[in-house]
Amino acid sequence: MAKTKYEKELEKQSLGYLVHMCAFNALAHTGSREELIARLVEAKQAEEPELEPEVEPPALEPETPAPPEETPEPVAEPEPEVETPATEPELEPEETPPAEE
Repeated sequence: MAKTKYEKELEKQSLGYLVHMCAFNALAHTGSREELIARLVEAKQAEEPELEPEVEPPALEPETPAPPEETPEPVAEPEPEVETPATEPELEPEETPPAEE
């Protein structure tokens, strides 16, 4: 049987990655590289339903493109006015009473 694209991709991966993938998929994660790949491929095939042979759908007649609908431009909402003083009022230095002698 010819190797699937998935199987070919797995063969490129490190042993550590294959162990991780088996553990992630709740599969036994011990054994040789080939056993790990076989488990992962088998699990993947079990997930996928049997695919029907791909049948090309009948050719559809080209549709004329619909004219683009005019969409109104979004209107920006006015920002709320926040009153901020132009400059902070300067604080006058506190007068200290003269020291008594």
